[in-house]
Amino acid sequence: MTLSETAEAAVRNIETALSISLEDEKKQKVTKAIEKALIDAVLEISSTSTKVISQCCSADKDMAHKINDEIERNKKALIANLSSFR
Repeated sequence: MTLSETAEAAVRNIETALSISLEDEKKQKVTKAIEKALIDAVLEISSTSTKVISQCCSADKDMAHKINDEIERNKKALIANLSSFR
């Protein structure tokens, strides 16, 4: 499930929980707000992972570097995909 689909599902769940039906314009705004929150969370987790890798793999710099490179490549791909949603 993409982040966009996750955000849309969250909006549906909010509507159900509150027993409301949002107008299309408001639904889009709420969906975008949720998408942004998800993007921010992913970026924060990525940053935290990078810091943890640097600390835990300090004895094996080559392994830490490889793991960090993989995280960065995945983060860039994710950001590119998420940017296309905006």
